[in-house]
Amino acid sequence: MASTEDNILELIGVSGGEISLSLLKERYKKYFGFPIGTPASGKFRDWITSFGSIGIKKGKGSNDIAVYDKRSESLVEPPEERIRSLIRESGGEISLSSLRSRYNEVYNESLECPRRNLRIWIESMNSVKTRRTGSDYFAYEIGVTPRRTAGSLSALNPHSQLIDEFVIISGDNKLVESEGFSIQEENVDDEPKLSNQEIASKLMAYNGGHFKPIQVHQDSKSLLEILPVECTHALCEIGMEHVSDIVYDLGRMPYCWANNERKYFFDDNRVVEYEDIEDIVKSLQEFGDDNRAGIDGQLHRISSIRNNKNSIIGLTIRVGRHVEGNADMIRDLLQETKKSILLLGEVRSPSSIRFSNVLRTTNYLQLTVASFLQPGSGKTTIVREVTNILSLEENVFIVDTSNEIAGDGDVPHHCVGDARRMMVKSLGSQAGVMIECVQNHTPSVMVIDEIGRKREVEAAQTSQNRGVRMIASAHGDLRSLVKNKELRGLIGGLETVTLGDDEAKALQKKSGSQTIKKQMTLRAAAPIFDIIIELKRGRLHEWHVVEDSAKAVDKILSGHKYDIQKRMRCMMSGNIFVEQVKS
Repeated sequence: MASTEDNILELIGVSGGEISLSLLKERYKKYFGFPIGTPASGKFRDWITSFGSIGIKKGKGSNDIAVYDKRSESLVEPPEERIRSLIRESGGEISLSSLRSRYNEVYNESLECPRRNLRIWIESMNSVKTRRTGSDYFAYEIGVTPRRTAGSLSALNPHSQLIDEFVIISGDNKLVESEGFSIQEENVDDEPKLSNQEIASKLMAYNGGHFKPIQVHQDSKSLLEILPVECTHALCEIGMEHVSDIVYDLGRMPYCWANNERKYFFDDNRVVEYEDIEDIVKSLQEFGDDNRAGIDGQLHRISSIRNNKNSIIGLTIRVGRHVEGNADMIRDLLQETKKSILLLGEVRSPSSIRFSNVLRTTNYLQLTVASFLQPGSGKTTIVREVTNILSLEENVFIVDTSNEIAGDGDVPHHCVGDARRMMVKSLGSQAGVMIECVQNHTPSVMVIDEIGRKREVEAAQTSQNRGVRMIASAHGDLRSLVKNKELRGLIGGLETVTLGDDEAKALQKKSGSQTIKKQMTLRAAAPIFDIIIELKRGRLHEWHVVEDSAKAVDKILSGHKYDIQKRMRCMMSGNIFVEQVKS
């Protein structure tokens, strides 16, 4: 049975990182079903602070005191997440004129804008935008409209409705409902859908009746052994758990990316020599046609940069990690159905990259710059854990280009469970290996880390036609995939049809358009992948699940928003949140 301290930390985790001391007793009883109890002697506040992991600080109210998890003090919440919290607290929107003062009041620090114009800075964020109302600008969260009264809401949009099912599931199987948000509905589907409570309850059941935090595993020792001793000491001081990439470029100072910041190894302007690169390369497996290599039995990836004479003049060392429990958010989709699943990872647009350079010298690398510089959206680590889960009961085969999923060497890494692995010599032969796998080994599930070319789309279609369940990843999101001529076959492809006069007039009347359109773009066939999971860079614990990719593509082509389940995980406790939204 969990201790009182553990229970309070659990409650803090699902309450956004802190909870008012005055509300602690009430929330504790409501959440766990029994009272928190009182100290034998002394003040309640002193008793709370006697727990080593619980601290007290100024709360969000003017005279309020809050308790928080002291273990998370080193985890700095990005300004974007704080602004989102203030928007929600303010009913869905907050004026820019009051944002600075409110930010200072709640977080006890100034909102330092890296650009002179606060509005332009907010517009650069991934999940927050601004709109003008009267003489002021208001910040709002994308996909969520401000909560209003029923009268004003229906006047704004007669099709909008209030969704009051934002549900949190705790480790002790308790349901806590939070305030609802209004989501604009273009079309209301007739099919009955599972409520957020039912989805979350199923997830809990598939996870053994309770949730637990994810565990990150990495073998730093094998990586440090191939590096120069001086660099090893620098990395140990920085902390390998924070490092994502290590960079060695000839004639330049070596550095790493840690917590989204560039960390140089030396202060004396020491630069990389040919010998430094050669010593590292000697310790690696051979580089393939894609200029990638690895360390035998490990998940780390080393990519090379070559000059015109084919000599290696630069190395990018990606730290490989296995995240245990990462796939808990979709266990229902993995074990309840046999549907194929495509993981889509967000790609930064060129305009975002250019704008991020402006912010490079600021303290806000967690914003636009962090999204670009982080290793990715977590596709490969999710694929590894999904492979492990499915291999317990299925004949799972990995088509592993560059040994990205199961690590380097002849023996697959233990993180993929009992799955078997077929290596791919070069990117150009990936499609052929996929077909060979189906013909020679009769897999029930095929896992591919990345599909990026038309031949691989065709190979995936062939495999699916033979009854193989596909698990794969690709770059982009669903809307960009629809526009991608090479890859949109993954979701059925597109075709243009010519309408008759009667059909064209009926369409004009339905859409309210002033012009008659004789041609329409429609989905050409059933999707290869039934379920789409959209992943955002820098938001590793928020996944957007599209359970019916065919219907979502049809909505996009008709100019409407499509349904997604926003599944979110509390980083500290492992609890999973479910919210139905439109995208």
